[in-house]
Amino acid sequence: MRLFIKEVRRLLQWRMWLLFLPIAAILYIMSIEFHFQHFPNGSNAYSYETAENLVHEYGLEVTDENMAEFAVHHEQQLAAADAVISNHPEANDLNVSTYDRVFANDIDEREMSELRNTLMDSADGLFWYIQMERSILDQYHSDSGHPSYTAAANERIAEGDARGEHRAILPAQVMDNFHSLLFNGSILALVAIVVFISPAFYRDHHVRPLQYVTKKGRRIFSLKLWAALFVGLLLTTLILGSLFAGYVVLNDTTLFWEASINSFMSPTFFWYDLSFQAYMLVSVAIVYSIVVLMVIVTSIVSRLAGSYLSLLGLLVPSTLLFIIFALQDITSFLFIVTDPATLPFFVSGGALLLAAILFVYRTRREARMEIV
Repeated sequence: MRLFIKEVRRLLQWRMWLLFLPIAAILYIMSIEFHFQHFPNGSNAYSYETAENLVHEYGLEVTDENMAEFAVHHEQQLAAADAVISNHPEANDLNVSTYDRVFANDIDEREMSELRNTLMDSADGLFWYIQMERSILDQYHSDSGHPSYTAAANERIAEGDARGEHRAILPAQVMDNFHSLLFNGSILALVAIVVFISPAFYRDHHVRPLQYVTKKGRRIFSLKLWAALFVGLLLTTLILGSLFAGYVVLNDTTLFWEASINSFMSPTFFWYDLSFQAYMLVSVAIVYSIVVLMVIVTSIVSRLAGSYLSLLGLLVPSTLLFIIFALQDITSFLFIVTDPATLPFFVSGGALLLAAILFVYRTRREARMEIV
């Protein structure tokens, strides 16, 4: 245990923190800060507020009667908008007096476009609320299935509709915000692994011949690998924990955490009827499985690298390629019906299995390695 603690302290030495913290600050300012300061963003703020009002009024699930009542409220909003338009001088000049006429798709004259922009910025956001309410009503009454879906996917959607899963209120921007934070937090965790873990095994290359002359010395590689796993998971927990503490305090989406992810507001449908809270936990668990694999691969590459240049040449491009081509898909919209139902389990299980194989293979190889 004393050696384990010593290895953990070596991995977390202050020089690594001096290197990592500026990188973390840059990534935070460039990619993460926006998702805290501007949530909900733009016109989505009106949609989000409307969804909040629906939850306060009806709970996390709505009925047809609730939406009929909401439609009556929408008509009242339209009447208020018509009154504003009928008294607007620019509208009178263009001979229009109703919301539907002003925002008709077949009218695109420059004067009408200017009138629309003027109205959207007036009346305390009334016209924005009307657009968001109409969008919510259209989403509720739209067909969840799609001809391009597989028969199994459409069957799952029909089953969910029969059970009322689509009645849940979960704004799409809530999931989008979570996915953005998880993706950027995962990037930060992978960067931390490269910074803290990659030099650890390479630094010992000059003492390895002396270390491997004893049986106990050969076991140090396994101990260092366990220490690297502990540090990798610890750093990931600190990073994701800090981000999601901000997510709870600053963005405060807890109102929707118990809602089903198969909400009529969601842009897609899912194989499983999970609450948003359970969905977040599963997503984070999959990230942890990727982190475990990344720690093992980084440790082995560090052990085999002949120089710092080759170490960075292997790890940096491969990590960037993984972030660009794979990480976004892994951290967003798990279990959607357009993907195989077991794909997230396959990714997570495959990552852990590969990590275990590499761990066992390399530790046994180290135990039998000849000293050259």
